[in-house]
Amino acid sequence: MVNLTAREHYIAHLLLAKIYDDYKMHLAVMYMQTGRYKGRKFKFNSHLYEKIRNAYSVKLSEMQKGKKLSEDHCLKISNALKGHQCSEEVRKKIGNANKGRKLTKEHKAKLSIAHKGKKHKPMSDATKAKLSAAKRGKPTWIKGKHLSEETKRKQRASLLGHKMTNETRRKLSLANKGRHHSIETRKKMSESHKRMHKE
Repeated sequence: MVNLTAREHYIAHLLLAKIYDDYKMHLAVMYMQTGRYKGRKFKFNSHLYEKIRNAYSVKLSEMQKGKKLSEDHCLKISNALKGHQCSEEVRKKIGNANKGRKLTKEHKAKLSIAHKGKKHKPMSDATKAKLSAAKRGKPTWIKGKHLSEETKRKQRASLLGHKMTNETRRKLSLANKGRHHSIETRKKMSESHKRMHKE
């Protein structure tokens, strides 16, 4: 056993993290830097913090790679978050952070594989009613926006030769049953279909 000053203790941990490059060693330094380590306070510079933080993130990522949460763990997380609602400020921050962000092809492929074969729980009538009430009276996201010719061309190309299955047609028929479009809407739909057939 050796008695160390706060500074010597901090340096010793930095050296241990550098020598062993271990998750626990990096975590110990992280605790010391946040001032939560045994009530001691340590001064550090931004470059050193960045270096240790990056090393810690890499080791944590390596530890969690391929690791799946147990059903019991998932249930605990679900129960802990149940009823939790984000404040308007947090939602605004999330919206600003995601604004203009585009998913890479690799990310889209991973999401597709992750969701393949999964059965999504159908929404309850109460949830549907809440969503409907929240959107009532609000204009759609596309209102007032005009698609560029390039976007229209891409949409046409993707739908070319596409045929709906009988099951899809049946679902659309049931969804639209009893719905009455205004004369103006019918006119717009008619003009849109005429243009598509001409092209």
